[in-house]
Amino acid sequence: MEDFRCESFFQFIRTKPVGLFRIILIGAFFILVTIFLTSFRLSLDAFWVYSAFILICLSAQGLFLYSIAYRMYSYGKKAFLDLKHKNVTILNDVGVFVRGFDLMSKPSFFSIDISKPIYQFDKADVIIGGTSLVLLGKVKEWGSIYYGSPVEIFKSEKLTTVASAKLLHWTEQKGRIVMEIKDEFYAKPFKIEFKDHVDQIKLWLTVCL
Repeated sequence: MEDFRCESFFQFIRTKPVGLFRIILIGAFFILVTIFLTSFRLSLDAFWVYSAFILICLSAQGLFLYSIAYRMYSYGKKAFLDLKHKNVTILNDVGVFVRGFDLMSKPSFFSIDISKPIYQFDKADVIIGGTSLVLLGKVKEWGSIYYGSPVEIFKSEKLTTVASAKLLHWTEQKGRIVMEIKDEFYAKPFKIEFKDHVDQIKLWLTVCL
């Protein structure tokens, strides 16, 4: 647990590919091939100029995409460090189902903050520490795993500096735990259903709360 999400930015680039950037690279390759075929008989100088421009644009796009992905990933480490003294338990790849989440209920459609979670995922890493549970959503697309910004689910008092949501109430239904929460960033409450590690999450709910 000491090394939870401890990768540096360059280690993240090497070990956590961003599938969207792969698609951009494939598109750029076909563009370069097209430019080469059309400029080969006319002027190779034009090909090298266009190639240099595309490579610069690709580098800028890659840096931007990876920096966003890494910041969201590293927020999970921040939450872990905030809870580290709380004898934390980490649950990996917990199956979840989000019910009733309304993205449009945030303060403004144009309000963009990557530190705030978007509840559109079906897997999550969970950090349990003290009276808080931190949910770190994950989505697998284009052959890569995308890490969402974490949210601390608490009952009475926040223990971390990441985004938070208050636990309103919970139930156990058909062997699953269902929590109703109210995120500070969204106007409407919604529910999160935990499919796995039910006993450990229920223990946290009944003992720590």
